Amino acid sequence: MRILSVYLTLLLSVFYICVYGQERWKSYYYTDKNFKIDFFQQPIISADTSFLQDSPLLTYNWEINVDDTLHENKYYGLSFTKYPSEYICSDSLLSVVEGFINSSQNELFEDKEFLLLSSSLVEKDGYPGKIFKWKNTNTNIFLEFRIFLVNSSLYQLSVVSREDQSHNIFINNYFDSFNLINTTKGSFVVPNDSVEQKYLIDFPSKPTAQNKLIDSEYGKLTINIQTLETDETADNIVYVSLQTKYPKKVVNQDEIYELNKFYKNVLTIHWNQ
Repeated sequence: MRILSVYLTLLLSVFYICVYGQERWKSYYYTDKNFKIDFFQQPIISADTSFLQDSPLLTYNWEINVDDTLHENKYYGLSFTKYPSEYICSDSLLSVVEGFINSSQNELFEDKEFLLLSSSLVEKDGYPGKIFKWKNTNTNIFLEFRIFLVNSSLYQLSVVSREDQSHNIFINNYFDSFNLINTTKGSFVVPNDSVEQKYLIDFPSKPTAQNKLIDSEYGKLTINIQTLETDETADNIVYVSLQTKYPKKVVNQDEIYELNKFYKNVLTIHWNQ
């Protein structure tokens, strides 16, 4: 249940606008790699060579370590690797693509200092991707990765926060600035096991509704989410409504003790995560 609790935290986190920081962002276009993205300062570009089945594999890196210590995040990065099309392609079976993307996180999965908070399947311009959110349990530093497979090219975007500065506005600003260019739109769609809404609730105005497919200790779960962000004059910053359908084996109404634990886990919000 930790994954779902943290996911709820993400939706309810309070964002603020830091004007002095916004003014420093600049768009960078890399047409030869078919993408554009915004960086907080000039990125350092490097290249690494690895081997895939005895053949050299080149990875390009764009990285910045933020000089401004008042900025909430201390690192932004992006890497680009083009694989042989016969090795991996975004139109392969989803299980193959997802397994390939998951393998990019192997070092963190194997490191006991890092806790996986959540992972979810997403898409970018019709190409498959995943979001991974991690926390270093020793330093209380938050890491987020968004990884997309576009044809046979793998884009890995990453942000590392400063201590106790998780879920800040600049994380989404950075990821949302990433756009593919000179690339034909793909056909991938995130599987949608829609959750039929079983309740009515009033919002101040019409909310945005979406179904989010996340990985959990119970397998993949679809969450029906309704969100409404308000302006600075409103009493509340954001309104959120969530509905998740669990497998029957997870929620047994006859097991009062286990049911209480279930409710406690769902409702516990770890604001510092």
